[in-house]
Amino acid sequence: GCLRRALADAMTAKKIRNADPDVLARAWWTALHGVTSAMIIHGNFPWGDPQAVIDTLIDGLIDSVKK
Repeated sequence: GCLRRALADAMTAKKIRNADPDVLARAWWTALHGVTSAMIIHGNFPWGDPQAVIDTLIDGLIDSVKK
């Protein structure tokens, strides 16, 4: 899919560390889908600033592949 292709392209361009792009895309998709689903299903959970939670997750995903 698009995420896998984007990650593979970033690896080819030496923008991120090498990894299995299939595994990485599945892990990222699962993390992003998980936080989205959790926020929908557990709407009464005290999320605080939901955008801050999402931004922190995305920052962590990006940090995980930095060279």
